[in-house]
Amino acid sequence: LDPPPMTASKDVVAKGSYTFGRYCGVCHGDGAIGGGVVPDLRHSAALGSVETWQAIVRDGALKDQGMIGWGKYLSGDEIDAVRHYVISRAHEDKALGE
Repeated sequence: LDPPPMTASKDVVAKGSYTFGRYCGVCHGDGAIGGGVVPDLRHSAALGSVETWQAIVRDGALKDQGMIGWGKYLSGDEIDAVRHYVISRAHEDKALGE
């Protein structure tokens, strides 16, 4: 794991955790640990780019690979909070040596 720096407040990460659990975890796994069928988001190169993350999650840039766009359901701030939550999870697991 080589996540980007953590820059969000605990409140933003908590909001992202809630949103991830409600919308993302069913496909991307509990704690953002992918189960092999879909990408393990803790390893995503998109984590370091707000624009790329928004293009994928909000706009559906990877819809042909099965990742729908969530822009009708989630705000840009909610989507970015999810990004910060995944960054936080990657740092937690990196500290554990995973």
